[in-house]
Amino acid sequence: MYKTTLLLVALCVFFCTAVEVDVKASGTPALEIVPKELADATGAYCLDGSPPAVYFAPARNESVKDNWVLYFKGGSACLSIADCAKRAAGVEGSTKKLTATYSRSGPMDASLTTNPLFAEWNRVVLWYCDGMFFAGDRDDVVDGKLYFRGFRVLRVLLDYLVKEKGMGNAKEVLLTGGSAGGYSGYLHTDTVHEYLKENAKGLVKYKSIPLSGLFLNASSIVTGKYNFGTVMKSNFELHNITQGVNKQCFDAHPGQPYLCAAPELDYAYTKAPIFLANSLLDYATLRYSYWNPQPKGGNCIAKTETCDATVIELLNKVQDNFKETMITIKEKGATVPAMENKGNGAFLHNC
Repeated sequence: MYKTTLLLVALCVFFCTAVEVDVKASGTPALEIVPKELADATGAYCLDGSPPAVYFAPARNESVKDNWVLYFKGGSACLSIADCAKRAAGVEGSTKKLTATYSRSGPMDASLTTNPLFAEWNRVVLWYCDGMFFAGDRDDVVDGKLYFRGFRVLRVLLDYLVKEKGMGNAKEVLLTGGSAGGYSGYLHTDTVHEYLKENAKGLVKYKSIPLSGLFLNASSIVTGKYNFGTVMKSNFELHNITQGVNKQCFDAHPGQPYLCAAPELDYAYTKAPIFLANSLLDYATLRYSYWNPQPKGGNCIAKTETCDATVIELLNKVQDNFKETMITIKEKGATVPAMENKGNGAFLHNC
């Protein structure tokens, strides 16, 4: 029994070490929680008061050691104090129970076969734990337990990457994210760019590609009313999103800054190169805007092949309106051809 135990311990030590090296070699991003003293310095906390975190995979090729992918983690949003309190108890509002590693596909994929351009770059998942797109900035602790400080979280994560992970030497940076992470991309493309220009003096190239985060403030296909703007106005105030939107947009709307919580307006004012990748039938936009309230028979959208001819016609109108909205954004009585800006473009599909 004694010899067997020694053998098992030896095997465990050998294979545990092998697994750890394997994970690093595979490029799987590993959890790193920001030191408490760094979070305390600015009060940058997740909803529950825990310090923010990233999942980090270092570059695996010397030729791209100064290239970075920054990925905003997605995961909906909390729209009320009760909703945020519930969220704070899980991994979308806390870093207390996060797994040791976290994998993503797309530009975060570690496989050179499926992601040949970015697989060997430094790849970072910016963990989403504030419930409002890294945008809130309230000084007070809500109900004595909730911290609405997503914008501070974003800043402290960038500081951590510069001070501890070498991002101050960055030469090429891709900012991206999916769903709510894509939404965060629209809000923060210029913010992150300005930060990097100040803290990574050797920056040569910076691009933003928000993935499926374009939740339009569009009118209902049924009533003609704009509903999403009302939702965002209340949450702009709840989370105090005064710092967490595009600054140019914010300055242009002194009486209605909450309008800048709509990603299409942030896009219109964004100066850095930004490429749209979004469905023209985005579920969130349908749910909160076009399909609010839902038209008769409209519950078929999860499987559009089951929709009748009337609903298909409505969906075609939604697609046309979505595309027209982004090509010719109307802002303050004028058309803003943001898609024509140098470096900009779009992949708008109907999947």
